[in-house]
Amino acid sequence: MTFAFLAGLFIAYTILLQKIGLMLRPLVLFLFVDNYISSGRGFRKKVCLTAAVIIAAALLTFFPALIGAGNEGINPNIEMAMAKRRQSLVIGLKNEALKIGSMVIDSFYQLQVHMFDIPRHLWMLEGPILDPLSSILFSVGMVFAVLFAFSKRECRLQLAGLLIFILPMALSYPLDSEGPHGLARRMVGASFFVAWIASYGAEVLASRLVSSTNVARVCVMLGSMAMVINLRHLGASYWDLKKTVWISDEGGARAVMIKESRQFARAGYKTVVLNEHHTTINGMNYDLPNLHVALNLKELRQMVASPHDNEWLVVIMPSGRLSGEAPAHVQQLADIIPPNEWIFGPADITGVPMLRYVTRPPAHGGG
Repeated sequence: MTFAFLAGLFIAYTILLQKIGLMLRPLVLFLFVDNYISSGRGFRKKVCLTAAVIIAAALLTFFPALIGAGNEGINPNIEMAMAKRRQSLVIGLKNEALKIGSMVIDSFYQLQVHMFDIPRHLWMLEGPILDPLSSILFSVGMVFAVLFAFSKRECRLQLAGLLIFILPMALSYPLDSEGPHGLARRMVGASFFVAWIASYGAEVLASRLVSSTNVARVCVMLGSMAMVINLRHLGASYWDLKKTVWISDEGGARAVMIKESRQFARAGYKTVVLNEHHTTINGMNYDLPNLHVALNLKELRQMVASPHDNEWLVVIMPSGRLSGEAPAHVQQLADIIPPNEWIFGPADITGVPMLRYVTRPPAHGGG
């Protein structure tokens, strides 16, 4: 009973974290239903009593936050997102069940074939999430988990947990994805169940290839091999490369923007930088009065047009690798900066420039 109370406290605190709570509630409900159905009549009262203590403990700790949430109502941003999502589903002629089903299929495709998100490994940009060995073990584990789902509780929990933790990707689609694929990072919570299913696959293979006394050794060996492969991937992505060649979401573009703009400003140039979500340099110009940050194109135009006595005016803005806005910005600024004058800055490891800039003499700056 003490365990039930502690579990209730844990659930209450995780419900406060909405992303975790979204997945935890159906998982706990599945555990209750599965235990209730599979238990004998003599144990069902105990299962219900344990569930009641867990719910009571969760409500006890969550009650103040529940009152506050009721008084404040739903966050307006969440309401806008939900409305936009419903509209997108109508336009795409997809109902909720079909959408979730397509995302479940898409999740397996991204695990095994090709990931459509920020690449996991810089040297494997077109690859799947799983390494080859983990992919084989996961496939074997999935097949046997489905085959023995009715007879083994652990198989049911593996499948239910995996499907539940795919929900964040399914429920956020198509809001944050322009293509027909979901964002893989939304299902990061499924990592535990993916690893569990892969380890089950290793156990199944080992039990059919070696004697029972060597099953554990083979499983440890396969797990160690998969770990070494992933360490090699991590080494190639993070340890062997300089920070300035990381892809944008790892801070590379931001580091380059800060470095280049501060170098120009230190040299005495009036420097104007267009702020962008993935490459913001807010707070990095506190000691350089001639380094200006524009929050939008209107501010950038005003800063470019203001008089200055510096040798050069330098305008820097993102390349649009992630946002896709840079080409449009170039056209919108064509009346003051001809498109052919833009110069591409340093490129990331894939050859895509992380920024673009243009230099102008004082006479062109409005002075």
